[in-house]
Amino acid sequence: MSKQQSLFELPPDPLPWEIAADADRVIAGVVLARPLETVYHYLVPEPLREFIQPGQRVRVPLGAGDTPTLGYCVEVWQTAPTSR
Repeated sequence: MSKQQSLFELPPDPLPWEIAADADRVIAGVVLARPLETVYHYLVPEPLREFIQPGQRVRVPLGAGDTPTLGYCVEVWQTAPTSR
C-alpha cells in the first residue's frame, strides 16, 4: 500500500466524539411541494428541535443555490434513518 492510500484509511472503530455527535442529532424527513417523489433528509438545527413534528410545513434549502423551498415534515428521527 502506498503512502497516499494510507492517508485515507479509516480507524476501525468510531472515536468517542463521533459516537456522541451521531447520538445528538435530529433528522427530519421532508417531502417537497414540487412534483418529486423523494423524501429528503435534513439535519434539524438545535434551536428548532423542540418545534419540528410530522405534518408541519417547513422551508428547506434545495439545490446548488440552496434555494428556500416549501415542504412538509413527514417523519422525525433522533438518529440517522436506515435505507428503505
